[in-house]
Amino acid sequence: MIRFLDNGAYGGSLEVPLPPGASLAIVADNGVRPAIEAIGRLVIKLTEPLVPPPGGEQGGAIPQRTLALNGLLIEGGVRIQGARTAAQTHGPVSIDLAHCTLMATGIETDTALTAGQAAALSVQLDCCIVGPLLLDADLGQLSLSNCIIDAARPLCAGGTGPLVGPAVCLAHTTVFGRVWVRDLGANEVIFVDPIQAAQPATGQSVQRSYIPPGSIGPDGAPYAAINPEVEPPQFVSTRYGDPAYAQLSVHCAPVILGGAANGSEIGAFSTRHTVQAEANLRAALAEYLPLALRPALFVQT
Repeated sequence: MIRFLDNGAYGGSLEVPLPPGASLAIVADNGVRPAIEAIGRLVIKLTEPLVPPPGGEQGGAIPQRTLALNGLLIEGGVRIQGARTAAQTHGPVSIDLAHCTLMATGIETDTALTAGQAAALSVQLDCCIVGPLLLDADLGQLSLSNCIIDAARPLCAGGTGPLVGPAVCLAHTTVFGRVWVRDLGANEVIFVDPIQAAQPATGQSVQRSYIPPGSIGPDGAPYAAINPEVEPPQFVSTRYGDPAYAQLSVHCAPVILGGAANGSEIGAFSTRHTVQAEANLRAALAEYLPLALRPALFVQT
């Protein structure tokens, strides 16, 4: 484990070799927020084993490699790089990010990543703010929960140009930017820009989510919104860095402010239960507030 104990800024490109069987966690200590500056990039390199597995390159099982990043501000983004060798050995790879900020370059896979390496790669993000996800279409798994995706480029998941991104599963997430993916699963998600899934769905579906006009489903038909007459969601701020960034306005439609299964708002702040907290507070104020006083509520971000 590598643990940061200060709020330092670390420049230059940082390369993290990840050989088969490796397990590494790079985390920030409680109360600190280390930053990898924009002039650098965190490169995760999937290196090949120094010694071939028993039975030859094709015969032996390759141990799983895992990498966890927690509490980091990575201004230059993350690049996942395949091994530039002739070896075709690859095993399962799991990359987990939690409480990280990767703006505005996000996460991308390198062109050296083979189809086999991409299929064995699993990327999970939880409670993160991330830029565009430019990932190989053959990626084994991509899932995000309680996240904000802010794509300065036209795609949320995929590559530049006409490339289609991998299958993705989203939960309690707000997405700024166009989504063009192979398959899509979403639960309590706000899509600000149109979405498109390029291949038939494989059991995944979109539930309790806001789908903007112009979105296309797996069969080419328009996606149905949670309410055809609902107004688009309004935000207090859509500018990254503002205190109220991606926070829903109180003027949003009730189906958005209370559309989650637990009665809370949909999107990145669903698990904060703001709607329930406000209702409980108003009930208490109505009972205990002195006469002639009127409450004013301010949402803390």
